Amino acid sequence: MTIESRCLKKIKRIVQNELGPFSVLPQGSKARLIALFSLHTYKRNQLITRPSKEADFLYFLVEGAINLKIKDQIIPLKEGMLFGEECALDQKDYIGTATATSQDVTVARIHKYDLIQLVKNDRKMLNELILNFSREFTRKFQQKPEKGIRKKKVDLPFNENIYLFGWILAILTPIILFYVLGNYYDFQIKQKLFLCILSGTLITWAFRLVPEFIPSIFALLISLGIGLTDPKVILSGFSSRTFIMALGIFGIAAIIMSSGLLYRILLNLLNKVPKNNILVNMSMFTLGSILTPTVPDMTNRVNLSASFVKDAYATLRLHYKEKMWTVVVANALQSVTLLGPAFLSSSVRNYVLLGLFWGQYQAQFQWMGWLKASFVTALILIVLHSIAMAILMRGFTKINLSKTLISRQLETLGPPTSYEWAAAVGTLICFIGMATSRYHRINPETIALLVMSTFLTFSFIRRDGFNTDINWTELVYLAGLTGLLSTANHIGLLHMISDKLEFVGNYILGNFNKTIAILFVLITLTRFVMPKGPTIFIFGSILIPIAQTIGISPWIMAFIILIFGESFYFPFQSPEYSNFRFVLMKNHPFKERSVLTLNAILNLLKLAAVYLSLPYWKSIGLLSL
Repeated sequence: MTIESRCLKKIKRIVQNELGPFSVLPQGSKARLIALFSLHTYKRNQLITRPSKEADFLYFLVEGAINLKIKDQIIPLKEGMLFGEECALDQKDYIGTATATSQDVTVARIHKYDLIQLVKNDRKMLNELILNFSREFTRKFQQKPEKGIRKKKVDLPFNENIYLFGWILAILTPIILFYVLGNYYDFQIKQKLFLCILSGTLITWAFRLVPEFIPSIFALLISLGIGLTDPKVILSGFSSRTFIMALGIFGIAAIIMSSGLLYRILLNLLNKVPKNNILVNMSMFTLGSILTPTVPDMTNRVNLSASFVKDAYATLRLHYKEKMWTVVVANALQSVTLLGPAFLSSSVRNYVLLGLFWGQYQAQFQWMGWLKASFVTALILIVLHSIAMAILMRGFTKINLSKTLISRQLETLGPPTSYEWAAAVGTLICFIGMATSRYHRINPETIALLVMSTFLTFSFIRRDGFNTDINWTELVYLAGLTGLLSTANHIGLLHMISDKLEFVGNYILGNFNKTIAILFVLITLTRFVMPKGPTIFIFGSILIPIAQTIGISPWIMAFIILIFGESFYFPFQSPEYSNFRFVLMKNHPFKERSVLTLNAILNLLKLAAVYLSLPYWKSIGLLSL
């Protein structure tokens, strides 16, 4: 048995059975913990911790003996004993000196950030750590409250003057616009009022004054308050088929994320794949691609991807200064963002645009119909991404994949739990059912809601999980935008815009290839001042009705808007990427310029993928130009 194998076996045994504070963790967290520990060897009389040293790591003794000296007291440590708990309590420095007293001493250590990420939502474990530490050092240590780690929301650089100017503009613009539109008799009074409400909403989005879902709800409330139209129309987003579908998918995503199934899949993929750079990265890309249709919230997908990357950091024995680490990070980011427009269930924005389709088109482009139309584009993007990864990994040595570590983690996980089986079976039933809905005639939204209801009935999703694990803000955002579009359609505004922009439709018919390039430029420029949600909303509400009027499939226009609208070039354009960067940069820094450069290149390749997909769209009857 190798030294690594022997030590990993001891770590596994201690984490599972002997190390009190960690015994409260679920099996999935214990498996992650094993990977996060790193082994270090010390010689006799070598110092491990000292009072002037920053408390960055939690240690436990794997082999050998250590003396822990605190003031005049010496505490002998034996195999399996914990020390360095100061880091778990967010203390600045260690208060004791740990010295190796045997010839060879092996310790396992975990960085305090990784530890806090494990326990930040588990107060029981945190209390166990505090109690364990207090028993030995009550009179030597003054405890400070645990600060935890907060997610950093990165946005445009905050400036109070810009913030104030944005609010003034959001208040005054609707008033000014109302008087300006008063000179145009083509607009009915309800249409003028709606445009005024919408103008304030757009400015609030542009200046990012509040979270993205709030302006749409506020616009609905104003519309209800002034009696703009029938309340059933204004609130129709909360009863639409798209809302019910999204609710069901979010419910399924909740159990997928909480069950530990994804982490088991990651470990099994890494365990089976050969020690080859390209194959390991493609395995991780495959897992991210699985997340895309099953987790309909990019924020959650990106956070899961960051978690998987940190797990891979330990399993692959990478160093953050290596170029390979930056490649792994870039690959993980693209795995959960690149294919979003290809799956209807990947984002609420897809459902918003689907709500603009006429009835027959909505029926045609449900989950399987959407995938059929986007399949070739997705395949092209995967090939282009693979080529880019292969070029970046040229000359890299064989990746150091620790199969022994993965085996210990899988042993720690044990057999699949009932929650994992429920997540796997429920997901398969849902997506197979949606893919075959044309044969059994059961609506896709009914299938998704039925699966979620089954999870609730058998307590696979508990009441607190139903409240916290489902992203209700995204669902409210979806309902708000759908209600705004329904209101605009009901008062005749969308039809009027289509008539007024008839020349745009004629240009699209005669110059469709040029239109794609123009849209790429316009949407890219708009994304510098607008978040992706409002950008997609604006272009979709204008161009999809026009496309349907001139006989172009609305799906093609929606897909082009989505694939260009979800692109970003700088961190401020994507809060999801900003969170991803914050999670990893803390202790696993990567070369951000390289990651953003690859992302920009893939954004340009998206344009090429659209052009390469045109023959396929013509062959299946979506395009006849």
